[in-house]
Amino acid sequence: YQRRVHGEFGMLRQKNDNPEILRRAHAEMVGLFLIVFTIIQQVRSPQYGLFAVLIGFFFSVTFVASSSGAHLNGAVTFSLFLNDVAGRNIKPVRTYTVYFLYQCAGAFVAGAVGALLGSPIPELLPEKVAAAFVFEGLFTALLCLVVHTACDANLSQVESHHAGILVGTTIFVTGACIGKISGGVVNPSIAIGLIASRALFVEGNFIPFTYCWLYIIAPLIGATVAHLIYYHLMRYPPERASLLAKKSSESRTAQRA
Repeated sequence: YQRRVHGEFGMLRQKNDNPEILRRAHAEMVGLFLIVFTIIQQVRSPQYGLFAVLIGFFFSVTFVASSSGAHLNGAVTFSLFLNDVAGRNIKPVRTYTVYFLYQCAGAFVAGAVGALLGSPIPELLPEKVAAAFVFEGLFTALLCLVVHTACDANLSQVESHHAGILVGTTIFVTGACIGKISGGVVNPSIAIGLIASRALFVEGNFIPFTYCWLYIIAPLIGATVAHLIYYHLMRYPPERASLLAKKSSESRTAQRA
């Protein structure tokens, strides 16, 4: 997976020893906690609505970008994994697995804290299952493409501290477009955490898990579609990417001189 990355956004570092993986995974967990806790509180105070969620994503991405790459989404992690596999830049599968598990844990802990504080946990029970499935997959693909583009310096000049604005804005648009259809989750990690916390602390049964499959399968399909579009249609071939990197380096050297 040949790319040049501005800052650390979307990037998994080459060092993959267990302490380093866990450090990055804990950053993902903290980021997901902040996002989900914001979502829960905006349900409690709807006057802040999607703007609160946008700000939550902005701060979370900015906060953990230098530590973990700020995936903060199981679908994004899966799509980046597919990119790495396709580019034969294969990192240990446990890295991606640990990321996903810690993301789910962060969302679950946020739901648990929200429930203990008396905040309502959002219920993910779409009325139109087919429409919800299609739109969750579609907007997940959009989000993953935004992340891929922001990660690739050959396609954009996005710095890490600007990535939060891009992701937050994408989530804002997603919520505005499909919030009433599916909830606009587009994140299997958040869905699993919220559903599990609602089942355990609110319902006391397994009813909240009724449509859990939708919020897992649809985003993963969307992430796969995003990978295929990016890798085969948008990504620069390795040879051209290397040439552009060389020209950019020469240009910076000339400017300094």
